[in-house]
Amino acid sequence: MKHSMKMVAALAAAMVCGLSAGAEEIPKYEQHFANEATFETLEEAHQNGSAELNALTGKNYMPDPALDTYTAGTTYVYRSAGVFTNVSAAYRMNTNVLVYSDQTFENKEAALDYLKELGVTDLIDEAYGSAVLVTPANPEAGFGAADQYDYLKLQSAMCNLGFSVRDADGNATLYADNTYFGGLTYRYLIGVDGGADFLCDYVSGTLDYVSRVGGMLLVNPSMNKAIDVAGEVPVYLVNSPDEVFEKFQQANGAYASEENADQMVYFNQTFPTRRVMVAKDGEKALAEYVKDAYYSLFVKAMRTPVVKAGLFVAANEFSGYSWNQAPYTLTERNAVLKALRQTAFM
Repeated sequence: MKHSMKMVAALAAAMVCGLSAGAEEIPKYEQHFANEATFETLEEAHQNGSAELNALTGKNYMPDPALDTYTAGTTYVYRSAGVFTNVSAAYRMNTNVLVYSDQTFENKEAALDYLKELGVTDLIDEAYGSAVLVTPANPEAGFGAADQYDYLKLQSAMCNLGFSVRDADGNATLYADNTYFGGLTYRYLIGVDGGADFLCDYVSGTLDYVSRVGGMLLVNPSMNKAIDVAGEVPVYLVNSPDEVFEKFQQANGAYASEENADQMVYFNQTFPTRRVMVAKDGEKALAEYVKDAYYSLFVKAMRTPVVKAGLFVAANEFSGYSWNQAPYTLTERNAVLKALRQTAFM
């Protein structure tokens, strides 16, 4: 008995010594990268991401080829400081807000000012992640089919979490854009004027696009009569015609209703994340609608990829990318923000 006790004590001492000796070898847990906030054109972000991530992680990165032919001069990327890291945390937690506007900006400073005026940069700083501002490939004609192809490229690159290629020796090189400014779980769209029309006509009718979106804010939207919304998506409508409202209401099965001081709210009684919020007053500053849509809608819903890859996604040059599947499931979200402002769905 005494001999057994001595053996147990010796083993325990050896484990403690082993833990102490190996303590320095255990990597430190870090939830966020030590990056500063940045504002770049998409072309700059596409090229700069690899070098920064190489330095931050010690891994090998390269630009995602999906964005090599993206239309230059149309898109801008704001990244918050301290985005979620892919080293020891879940970088799918990065929030992505994509803003589609038919305005043109003479330089990056003007584009950044626009995002600041909307309050989007403050929201991204609070949540961690990125804001992507998209303008038309052809400013004179407005958004169209060319922009839909760019939408596919941008979605493919941003959602392509963890994708890598290997050389003949088996060494992996990861694609950078998804980690640098991408994500797939907390992905939200804002469309203003022609940008809202684009989201209605070219995004909402495609299951692979709309089913990756956790929520939409559409300001002054219109919609082609031939288009139906391809899947459920929470939406906040400002100055929306009846036909746009009815299409989103049908897609969400949102026939129960309630009223508050600022909106009429229509929701699905079985799946209350499926809802359509309609602003009563369409004359407020855009920043007020952005803030309201973010806190009353966006932080309440999220997307998670769950189905077999490629099952409902048409074949394209990005079909082999990570998480290339549709639909992503729409689920309730318990948001954790720097300033926690959440209430449960009714």
